[in-house]
Amino acid sequence: MLLILISITDLFYFGFSFNTVMPLSYFDDTESVKFLKNDNDFFRIKSITGNSWVNAWTASGGWRGNLDPYMDQRELLPPDFNLHFRLPSPSIVYEMTGHFSVKNAGDFDAFTSMLFGNVDKQDPTLAGILGAENVKYVVSPENIGETAGLSLVK
Repeated sequence: MLLILISITDLFYFGFSFNTVMPLSYFDDTESVKFLKNDNDFFRIKSITGNSWVNAWTASGGWRGNLDPYMDQRELLPPDFNLHFRLPSPSIVYEMTGHFSVKNAGDFDAFTSMLFGNVDKQDPTLAGILGAENVKYVVSPENIGETAGLSLVK
């Protein structure tokens, strides 16, 4: 019984200074979500978040600091956060494949993200890959510009 009490005390001591409480507004629809929910087609979104989570964490000083950078970062709909709003993303599908494949399932996401900055603007490869994943919208913190088969919406 003493060992259980010591363990619980240790967990609370660690967790009290580590975890914080997010305001409920963290889970409200963002402007990106409102825009995407107006489209009734069957599609997926691709989030090109880069280092946005690390940047938010650094700018806020961790979970105990100013949470405004986390609130701003929600607009990018990072993988897994889109599930809260019922917006499908191929990133979730790949990450659920397990650890039995030769290549890491997230490698494909890294490859498509890399293409945004490196593909020739007239090369239809990127649009073809996104089309194969049924991606209609790409959410990015930067203007990715006009690319063959893609156009800027908002």
